Amino acid sequence: KDYNFNYLRRDDFGLLPIHNVGQTYTSLEKRDEGDHLLPLFGARARHFNYIETSDIRYYHVPTPLTELYFRTTFEQGQQLDAFFTVNTSPRLNLSIAYKGVRSLGKFQHALTSTGNFRATANYTTKNERYSVKTHFVSQDLSNEENGGLSETGINQYLAQAEFVGEEDEFTDRGAISVNFSDAENILLGKRFYINHQYALIKKTDSTSSSVSVGHILDLTDKRFRFTQAAVAPDGLLGEAYVTASLSDDVALEDFSNRLFVEFTNNWLGNLRVSGGNSNYNYGYNTLLSQVDESGSQINITNRLKGDVYTVGGNYTNEYNGFQLFADGRTIVSGDLEGNYLNAGASYEYDKKYVIKAEVGANSVAPNYNFLLYQSDYINYNWQNNFANVNTK
Repeated sequence: KDYNFNYLRRDDFGLLPIHNVGQTYTSLEKRDEGDHLLPLFGARARHFNYIETSDIRYYHVPTPLTELYFRTTFEQGQQLDAFFTVNTSPRLNLSIAYKGVRSLGKFQHALTSTGNFRATANYTTKNERYSVKTHFVSQDLSNEENGGLSETGINQYLAQAEFVGEEDEFTDRGAISVNFSDAENILLGKRFYINHQYALIKKTDSTSSSVSVGHILDLTDKRFRFTQAAVAPDGLLGEAYVTASLSDDVALEDFSNRLFVEFTNNWLGNLRVSGGNSNYNYGYNTLLSQVDESGSQINITNRLKGDVYTVGGNYTNEYNGFQLFADGRTIVSGDLEGNYLNAGASYEYDKKYVIKAEVGANSVAPNYNFLLYQSDYINYNWQNNFANVNTK
């Protein structure tokens, strides 16, 4: 348990935290953000503690279960993660949880304040033909920003390091100068998700087969906002269109539906074939015209929106102790292109050792903030038509 007794509530090996709980991390290894066909939202530094669909767990408990996690933070703050789940009957489980963090931090203007609410339900009918899993998540991840240590602050910090063990006014890091103390960003997110299926042919024994049809709905809203009272000093972020009350505000609406047919047999394994649609709407509430260095006018739109249609499938089976698996999806129609394919096998020896081999390839458009970005800071405005990122 020692390895998940932290802000993320999981083993954070490979992640280097910075100066305050709830701030971002430096990744010391490649981040695995899962296979996806649509671009990611952006603001990835704020997503370490963002609860994705794959992070949600569903439960079945014989008696009610409560877990309370509490830990103090840096300077006037606490972390709390409270979780409760109960089976009201053998077929229906409910759970609710809230994770909150507030930490002032050691340096000036570095307050973090985050909250993650999640609620789940899963139900199976008495004849075990119909089952449903659903959840709702609401999240707000807020951080004050100070732009790092100023030139004066760096000298103060080095002086503090030189006089370790002696009385020095900068032993209190809250007295060290920072670049600014009037900026804040916040990532907001809400998601409603439901995954349900019905068995047309129910499995009756170990030799029989089953055929099910199902539907997955995912409705996600995200918003990222950066605000600052005045332009950063010393040209740190360049010139701006306004001198006060700067605000960069972007939102994403993503509505996805997927239908699938699933076949299960003890000898042939499990095969699922699916087809789906995603409607996305990303962008800003303003249009922008700029003049580049050559004097040409550049128009930057405010929205990237459209529909994509996808097909895919996944397969799992066990053969002579080997676990075989494969999954893939591709966009067959729409304004974007993308696909991924993974396949592999694993073998467990003596319930202590597992060997696994896997190959994969994916092609997906860059994150939305690479394709379109608008800001009150002049240098942070662009619209690009980049090719896909291809990974093998």
